[in-house]
Amino acid sequence: FYTDGEMSLDDASEDDNARITSLNQASPDQSEFSAFLGGQLNYGFADTGTVVSLGFEGMPKLSLMQPVSGTGEFTLSVGYMEDDAWADPFLTTASRAVVDRETWVYGLEWDNIMDTRFRTGYHLTSVDLDNDTAGRRNAALKRDGEIHSLSFGHQCLESSPHSFGADLILEIGDMSGNAHSYNGYGVELVHTFQADTWKLETGLGIITRDYDSNHPEFGKTREDTEFEVSTMFTLFNLFNQEEMFLMLYGGYGRNNSNINFYDSAPITIGTGIGYTF
Repeated sequence: FYTDGEMSLDDASEDDNARITSLNQASPDQSEFSAFLGGQLNYGFADTGTVVSLGFEGMPKLSLMQPVSGTGEFTLSVGYMEDDAWADPFLTTASRAVVDRETWVYGLEWDNIMDTRFRTGYHLTSVDLDNDTAGRRNAALKRDGEIHSLSFGHQCLESSPHSFGADLILEIGDMSGNAHSYNGYGVELVHTFQADTWKLETGLGIITRDYDSNHPEFGKTREDTEFEVSTMFTLFNLFNQEEMFLMLYGGYGRNNSNINFYDSAPITIGTGIGYTF
């Protein structure tokens, strides 16, 4: 994968972003190549229809799906991710130190509700920072806590070769610091075109986040609008091998904040070869 574009000053994924001289400086451009290993292993029980899955897309995730006749399909899941964050994102007198951030995501989803095309889901995201220097300096800046996400959607169109689905999202960030707690409202749209030998899936998402209280570093309450559009093209039967497929991906995301420190606008393109067995 190749990523290019404007990165947030709050982004700790790149060492080049470690030193800032002002909280109001322009966001730096990022340009990087990265490798991605993804996949999913499924094991099904014929008698009950239960499916146990272990996936690796973004984060390792273990899930259990159970169909219930006349009621729908229920899925429980748990995922884990560890990434980098700044100990004090607002430090301007020296290079910012990197600390570990652990994220657990627990999910419950109900698909095909009462044999309809409706679906709903709840996800609890628990975030823990190893050494939150900014949060110790000012309690309003603490970044650990929980994020509650509730979605309700409908598969509006299911007519070959097209399918189209829409989801409404309510997100509540219950963080330890009031400046990072928020209420979010969003929508996600996904369209899929399925041909005999290829598939094109396009997604569009937008969410607004209104934060609870004044940010002590900037003197105002943060408001964000995050937008993302992506498309994935999959070509099956690669090299006349039924088990192989080719993927081409392109995506653009943008976070517009009333605090420029949190603005970002990355573009990502990628390609990969997959194998099913």
